[in-house]
Amino acid sequence: MVRDLVLSLLLLLPCVYNYSLCTANSNTNCLPCANKCTVCTNQSACSSCDIQYYQYTNSTTLCSNCPENCQSCSSSTTCTLCMNPYVLVNSSCSLCVISNALSCSTTVSALSCKSGYYLSNSYCDSCLLNCATCSSAYDCSICTSGFYLNTSIITCNTCPLGCTACNQYTPTTCTSCKNGYLLSNYACSLINCTFTNCQYCSSASVCQQCNSFYYWNGSQCVNGGSISC
Repeated sequence: MVRDLVLSLLLLLPCVYNYSLCTANSNTNCLPCANKCTVCTNQSACSSCDIQYYQYTNSTTLCSNCPENCQSCSSSTTCTLCMNPYVLVNSSCSLCVISNALSCSTTVSALSCKSGYYLSNSYCDSCLLNCATCSSAYDCSICTSGFYLNTSIITCNTCPLGCTACNQYTPTTCTSCKNGYLLSNYACSLINCTFTNCQYCSSASVCQQCNSFYYWNGSQCVNGGSISC
């Protein structure tokens, strides 16, 4: 009786993303939607599609591919939103020609730039060496990983070995370490990792990342797939 009660309650629960409610004679609570469909009432009635897909109706309502480089569309030939750094031109997606642009308003005008570059007159110009975020070629607000900002002369200097971040006022003080290093007393020390087929360890007794096609079984890296533990 308890089992039947639990099953009946499960049938009342909403289904997870990509699954539909069960039919009356189904033995399971949720059935998978059709390919690339995110919301459906059954396998032939999709009400919402994944990005880069649109709903089309023939005898059923399913999902089909949008045009190339299109994030959302209303048909196989009509794009409504493009993937960066493409821009919408006459319902199609055209590539922005501005080097190092992250997004564009037109094919020749950038809106934002990739890390290490700043927006200048609709173009993307380079920041200082090892600077990730800047507003001109003469300033820097954030340095790339492994470097700290020297505010007195506005340069990005190298953090100590193994550091991904260090204090800009006391550069010898590490605040985070690279994979395979241990943070202790504001310094990064390399973890002694002796496991075969291990890229780096989180401690001397645990491999954090095995090589490709290997996984951590609790004591060693064994063949069986590329898995992060």
